[in-house]
Amino acid sequence: MIAIVGGGLAAAKLVEGYREAGGEEPITIWSADPHGPYHRPPLSKRLLRGEAEAPDALVHPVDWYAEQNVDLRLGATVASLSDVVAETIVLATGARPRPLDGALVLRTIDNSLELRRRAEAADTAVVIGGGFIGCEVSASLTLLGVQVTQVVRDPMLFAPLQAPPLSEALHNTYREHGVDLRLGATEAPGARSVTSPSSSTPSSGVRAGSSTGRTRPTTAPRSGGSSPARPSATTPFRRSSRRSSGARSSTSATRSGTTAAHSRGTSTATARCSGSCAAGRRSPRH
Repeated sequence: MIAIVGGGLAAAKLVEGYREAGGEEPITIWSADPHGPYHRPPLSKRLLRGEAEAPDALVHPVDWYAEQNVDLRLGATVASLSDVVAETIVLATGARPRPLDGALVLRTIDNSLELRRRAEAADTAVVIGGGFIGCEVSASLTLLGVQVTQVVRDPMLFAPLQAPPLSEALHNTYREHGVDLRLGATEAPGARSVTSPSSSTPSSGVRAGSSTGRTRPTTAPRSGGSSPARPSATTPFRRSSRRSSGARSSTSATRSGTTAAHSRGTSTATARCSGSCAAGRRSPRH
């Protein structure tokens, strides 16, 4: 038997490759996540914006694994490798984002859905990080009508790329779309803590300001009270033209439907939101 500890994209691709190469050994996958293996890039984009739902992110339908003679154990963990009886053991657990008090993380489908839910009632959000996930979440929340403050420790977005012209172009794009981009900063703006509608205690992992209930613009207004900038065809401030059958229209997506910097590896980020938040990592597929 082949045992795979971890239920992410690597586990799904390992099964694919092994079966395509003619491998016939039974396979067992232990995944702490309640969903089957899925792609993570949609978590900060289409899924977060309500243009897709959880099943759309799956690498394969859950039934596919049984067809491949795979025992997919969802919501299961392995305390020790000594508990795993197999001729071959594959570790495919991935990385975990570093937690930050008062912020959600963006690592799983459920994290993304929770951020989307909180964004429905949020007027403002603070995103900490200037990598892929931080920028993608800032863009997605802006498209949902949330006013975003993005705090970046480095003097530019995507600083590890060492491409100042690219970073400067991104700075202009984000500010044109109303993002309060704070470069070279380490302090996150404070926000009032509010109780969740269904609880007498403050919402877990969130610093929030009450929603005014007003109709939101397509994008958040610029700092200083000027008119909101309209989204252009330039990514990342662009909605996907591909929608699942259950996805909402672009007009309804702004109201239905902390965080972050993804990385293509292990870098993470977090966000404190006046109504929502998150953080996480990503794989190369969009």
